[in-house]
Amino acid sequence: MTQKKLAKEQNLVEVALLLKSYGAGLRRQNTDDGISDCDKDVCWFVEPALELQQIARQLHRLDEHGCNYGLTDTQETRRARLESKAQRLCTATPPNLIAYLVAYHQGDPRGCSLYIVPSEYLAKGRPVETVYDKGLAILD
Repeated sequence: MTQKKLAKEQNLVEVALLLKSYGAGLRRQNTDDGISDCDKDVCWFVEPALELQQIARQLHRLDEHGCNYGLTDTQETRRARLESKAQRLCTATPPNLIAYLVAYHQGDPRGCSLYIVPSEYLAKGRPVETVYDKGLAILD
């Protein structure tokens, strides 16, 4: 196994554990008794973690293209949709207003494009732009 692939798999587990600890990314599933919350085992958080890695990869490609050629209106819209989807995946079910996660898109193509920042780093009104590097980088 290559070192890059191993790093991505380790990152996937870290992302899943972070989502689990904040209750984010949980899906609801149908059961015979109606709709109930999924088991909060870490396996339920792997799918949203994989989605975040895919979003990070797509944002990184858009960042590279934007740096080299600029973005069209369609690409700008796509970037906004990807950022919104990443934030939805980081939102707890039900929402928690005390401890939460923020998905931050850092547009410089030389580094990671997507970070998950816990709310603890945003204390005292700090903008996410100043503390995103303390969060978890999503490897693309």
